Parts: sequence; C-alpha cells; structure tokens
Amino acid sequence: DTLLFLWQLHHEIRSILNLDVSGFFNANIFHPYKLTLAYNDLILGDALLGLPVFLLTGSPVLTYNVVLLLTFVLSGTGMYRLALHLCHHRPAAFLAGMAFAFLPFHVAHMVHLNIQSTQWIPFTLLYLHRLYESGRLRFLIPFSIYLALQAVTCGYYGIFLFLFIGVFVLLV
Repeated sequence: DTLLFLWQLHHEIRSILNLDVSGFFNANIFHPYKLTLAYNDLILGDALLGLPVFLLTGSPVLTYNVVLLLTFVLSGTGMYRLALHLCHHRPAAFLAGMAFAFLPFHVAHMVHLNIQSTQWIPFTLLYLHRLYESGRLRFLIPFSIYLALQAVTCGYYGIFLFLFIGVFVLLV
C-alpha cells in the first residue's frame, strides 16, 4: 500500500502543478480503463500539504515521508488546540493531543496514508465549536476549509465528519 500511496501522491501533485483538471482522475494505471484514480480514496489534502516539499526537492519519496510525519504532528497539534479550547488545561490538552496523534489505530495503519490523515478533523471541530459559541460567521471560513480538506484527504473520515456535524447541529 505504501507504493500505491506514494504513486498516488506523486500523481496528484503533478496534476496540481500541471493544472490538469480534465486528466486528474485519468491516472496512468489500469489501462485501458478511464477515471482510475477514483478507484481509491483521494489524498488531495495530503498532496496540497506535500506540494512545497515536492517543489523544493522534486523527490516523491521525501514528499511522502514528510507528509506522513506531518499527519502525526498536525493531528496532535489540532487535538491539543481543540482540547485546550474545551477544557482550558494545558497538560490535559497535551495528553489529548499525544493520545490522538499516536493512537494504536494510527500505528497499525502506518502504510495507509489516507487512514493516517486525521489531521483536519480536530481543526474542523475546533472551528465548529467556535462558530457555535460565538455565532460569528468569520469562523465559518476556516471550518469550511478544514472540512473540505478532510473530505478530499480521506473519504471515510469526511463522511464520518459530515454525519457528526449533522448530529451536532440537530442536538445544539
């Protein structure tokens, strides 16, 4: 699976750089079939995350490794910020961030970049809380950006997040 995600990350980054919208899903795999990139989860959020690394180095392997490490760092940071916002206790927020970033589920699925990519979930929930608590529409923009990033990074988590937000809106 690592090689598949390495190839997919490289393909998506190249498509972004070439502004190849029409050929984005027509990847060079499973010839002669069309739209073959749609056979797997998109990792477009990870491709955007790795774009600067690829531009600096031109190495898809280094880009993949940096993106994989960033999923841990950003997941932990996002959960830290969410927990700090909710409980206002730095040590507890730090533990929450570490627990979320290094869940046994994450470690067990190290080779699945899409499943590793939970980094946008806590940021989405943080801005959902801020939007609800303050009522200010300025929090709608980061909320929407993080929600969209999660949806195009891992479809599974995107669906779960949409369902959670729906339940949150209904109950609040």
